Amino acid sequence: MQDASPCGPGMDNYVKRQFAPEYSQAAYETMLSQEYAIGSYIGTHGQTLGITAAQRKRMVILIEDLHRHKGYKIDTLMLAVSVADRYLVNLAVEGQKAPCLVTLGVTCLLMAAKLEQPMHPSFNIMIRLLADTQKLYVTKQALICLEEKIIRALEFSLHFVSSVPFLERYQLVLNLHNDD
Repeated sequence: MQDASPCGPGMDNYVKRQFAPEYSQAAYETMLSQEYAIGSYIGTHGQTLGITAAQRKRMVILIEDLHRHKGYKIDTLMLAVSVADRYLVNLAVEGQKAPCLVTLGVTCLLMAAKLEQPMHPSFNIMIRLLADTQKLYVTKQALICLEEKIIRALEFSLHFVSSVPFLERYQLVLNLHNDD
């Protein structure tokens, strides 16, 4: 009897484990190419932006604190940090100055919440939370203005490629998923 598998003998199980195996390698390569090097604006390009690793760390801690207070999903946190990093990388490549990192952190968290959370966030509530918890102040207009700059700089590409799709793919390819 002839093997019906287009990939040759013994490949039936491999093909069954992948969704659209003929496209999976291309999809994986696209995801990998869209992943940005986090922190590449620190160091070589950092002189242009004037951002140190410690300043970036404080921005991420601010995002984490606000995220925790709001009870957002972990995907919202990851997306917010990703957008902030990609925006700063973009500014470094363009030779532009960095915005206030407090404003950037708050703006990116609001943007991520708009995409990931079931209920859209309130600028005013976030501004009050920032003042109450961090004793820091930003204006709604500053957040809106920076949001527009980020969207334009990133050309509306606000996606986030986390490690989860990569791990899920490897689970399927290696047949490590749970069929319960």
